[in-house]
Amino acid sequence: MLEGFTPWSQKISNSYKQKGYWLEETIYGFLQKAARGHREKTAVADSFRELTYAELECEAESMAASFFEKGVRSGQTVVMHLSNSVTFAIAFLGLQRLGAIPVLALSSHREREILHFCRISQASFYILSRDVRTDGCSSMVSAILEGMPGLEVIYVEDMKRGSVSCPRPNPDPSDVALLLTSGGTTGLPKLIPRTHNDYLCFARESARSVRLSKDDVYLVALPAAHNFPLASPGILGALASAATVVFSKSVAPDDAFELIQKYRVTVTSLVPAVARLWADAKDWMPEDLSSLRLIQVGGSRLMPEHSRQLRSAFGSIVQQVYGMAEGLMHLTEIGAPDEVVDNTQGRSLSVDDETRVVGDDGRDVPVGSVGQLLVRGPYTVRGYFRAPEQNKRSFTGDGFYCTGDLVRFTPDGYIVVEGRVKDQINRAGESVSAVEIEELLITHSSIEDAAVIAVPDEMLDERICAFVIIADGYDPVDRLEIRHFLISEGLASFKVPDDVRVLKRFPATAAGKTDKKALLDIYEKTKNAVE
Repeated sequence: MLEGFTPWSQKISNSYKQKGYWLEETIYGFLQKAARGHREKTAVADSFRELTYAELECEAESMAASFFEKGVRSGQTVVMHLSNSVTFAIAFLGLQRLGAIPVLALSSHREREILHFCRISQASFYILSRDVRTDGCSSMVSAILEGMPGLEVIYVEDMKRGSVSCPRPNPDPSDVALLLTSGGTTGLPKLIPRTHNDYLCFARESARSVRLSKDDVYLVALPAAHNFPLASPGILGALASAATVVFSKSVAPDDAFELIQKYRVTVTSLVPAVARLWADAKDWMPEDLSSLRLIQVGGSRLMPEHSRQLRSAFGSIVQQVYGMAEGLMHLTEIGAPDEVVDNTQGRSLSVDDETRVVGDDGRDVPVGSVGQLLVRGPYTVRGYFRAPEQNKRSFTGDGFYCTGDLVRFTPDGYIVVEGRVKDQINRAGESVSAVEIEELLITHSSIEDAAVIAVPDEMLDERICAFVIIADGYDPVDRLEIRHFLISEGLASFKVPDDVRVLKRFPATAAGKTDKKALLDIYEKTKNAVE
């Protein structure tokens, strides 16, 4: 077992096995078995090539042999830093075949994050593609090697077909299969250990919930190393269903729409900002998107107004998804009423997801009240990797993960995400929800998107600063106009933003969420000029 991993207890593990959540199979072995009978069917494709299931297995075996020749061994951690392409699938499956443990860096991560991943995971190898290396940071590899002199760099473009047969390891399905990265906005990302058992459970349950079948074509538009397009149901859920996976090199409509039309894509996963971008582009781009039967929208909260906009553009094929790389996933059911899709984030994936909503005192609050969500279950981890101090803050003694999300449950059992614990602003002793203000701001006709943050203030403790993006064709709005608008909508005066800043776009984290830490940096750099 990998040192620094927090396992489930034997009693709980046995329970999940008896209930059929954990099948005691490895990721590679399960996908091999799922593909039988479909070997001549297209498994993966991108703008340059496509492979059948038989060819994908052959390529993965060859990649495993090549990694073995380079010195990669079963049980070793390997940082994998690849962009969206067929090569991502080959390399990931090659490492799984070999029994190595990939640390999945997002394509937008750079030397600071990569060095952190290498050090925490004690990786000896760093696998990347040259397009990642040259994407705005030609000196990245040199900086990484300076910080980790013994690290061996492997460019996938330089890999030759393996000439030896590598051993067939027999990893324990309860062992760590991969390490995901957290999508938080403060500090360096944490590493999230996923086992063969729990991650296969997650991918299978996700595939079932969206009714994925061999007739589906799944488009990977978001970074493939992110949990959402990887296993929600994503790449793994699609391959486990003998469906076809198509990789788009970016989320840009110019890249994605052509592939949707060519391969008749049926399912994809987007973050809200990208979904709105697609909705706008759909009206003037020529490609036929009628094959889409489901667009999952998650990664950050989809506000009711934006959900209605997406339904107007795409019809009733939008599914709200609320989840996290640590495990838990909620989603709205296919065919759910518009009111449910617009105003909730659905129900949990599994009947054995245990959830609690607690107040500041740690006690459970009544149904309908807002509190922090705590969760444990068959696919929710029990601790971050090699992060004992963080685990003390983020996990309870009885195994619940403290999500940091403020939620409430409706009487019908739907979850409604109200914001983050740290999105609460303490203004002169009054607790203010950033999400409440954001939701009102985007109903203003001139405002396309909004993000509200707390900024330090000597008198008030914290001031409220709203960043807004102005919709195309509209004039900018000032603080006075926004104040009048918010008060006219019934917002309490102490919740009205003290500052308003207009941006063309919001900075984003590697996971595609609005980066509120970066917004605070922008505020700090510009406050004197504004004042």
